[in-house]
Amino acid sequence: MKQDDTTILPLPDTSGNPEALPPPQHDQAAFASAFWRVIAYFPVAVSLSFFIISLFFYTLSLGHHNQYSSPTHQSTKPDPAPLFANSLSRQSFGLFELSMTGNETTVDVVAIHGLQGDAYKTWEHDDGSLWLRDFLPADIPFARIMTFGYDSTIAFSKSVAKIEDKALELLNQLSAKRSSSSLDIPPKPIVFVSHSLGGIVVKKALIIAHERSSDPEYKDILENTRAIAFLGVPHKGSDSAWWAAFAANALKGASIGSSTNTALVSDLKKDSTTLSNISKQFIDRARELLIYTFFETERLHGVVVVDERSALIGLPNEKLFPVNANHRTICKISSPKSHEYGVVGFWIARLVKQSLKDATSVAEKSAKGQWSSHFEVPNRRVSGFVGRED
Repeated sequence: MKQDDTTILPLPDTSGNPEALPPPQHDQAAFASAFWRVIAYFPVAVSLSFFIISLFFYTLSLGHHNQYSSPTHQSTKPDPAPLFANSLSRQSFGLFELSMTGNETTVDVVAIHGLQGDAYKTWEHDDGSLWLRDFLPADIPFARIMTFGYDSTIAFSKSVAKIEDKALELLNQLSAKRSSSSLDIPPKPIVFVSHSLGGIVVKKALIIAHERSSDPEYKDILENTRAIAFLGVPHKGSDSAWWAAFAANALKGASIGSSTNTALVSDLKKDSTTLSNISKQFIDRARELLIYTFFETERLHGVVVVDERSALIGLPNEKLFPVNANHRTICKISSPKSHEYGVVGFWIARLVKQSLKDATSVAEKSAKGQWSSHFEVPNRRVSGFVGRED
């Protein structure tokens, strides 16, 4: 047998000299390889950590947002400005502009809420959409859209004279808004949009403007009011029992205490004659206006609060619109593509356009000298007239 000629070297003697061990070259190479792998993957690890942290905070903020959103109606519009973030950060009483399109405006649209209403919440859907601000400007970008807020509990309680106070507030604040554009030619037409007893405030304001038309600011509002949209506004309360029943039914949808509810019902019942007189006085001043009347067809807590008969003024210049909503939801719209916008928002936009068209036509006729007054004295020759002989 052939012997293996492989030389076997003896192990070194390290009993007395530990430094005589050969360097562990394999361990050093492994450590170096691991070190450079860590260095190579470090940016990836940092990026991944940043992504995970960002995702965590995004999920947290999304959950906070959904806490205040309706589970069935998610709004697709961007978050509103801080002014509308919550009821504490926005003012309740006054006249506030909603449309901020940046375009030059040629018509004023003023919304007035009703009993236990709010300058914003009355028109705001449960999903947070405020159609006067979020949807309507797209159809009438030339309009300055405003909302008027007032303390309706005071306006319709204690004394009906408070209604006149709120009507004067509306006139004075609208006059102040229009003062900056008082030199506009032609003057901006005005369209009022009112809900429930807010229609009473509008009617009283126009009655006051007529009675005090010697005041140039009131005369401006009186002469340039072209149209009114009434949403669930009672016009034909015949007696005290009717007004008391209306107040009781309307307040069922409001989140107020029973004592306040009872007091308001009592006060409206007591002042029912004055409320009816305001509606009657308004009729003679409304014959030249464009009037759109929207009335609810659904029940609120078992009753239709303002039905067709109660909502009808009865003028030939009045156009009626039945709405599949109750007294609370008739003024709330969730989307520009919704059924509600088609039967309310679309027609109000059309009313504003028609008002602007009519105002422009009147201004053009006046500029051309074609506008005739009811008190114009004719200067043409009358064939059968025989003058006095001097």
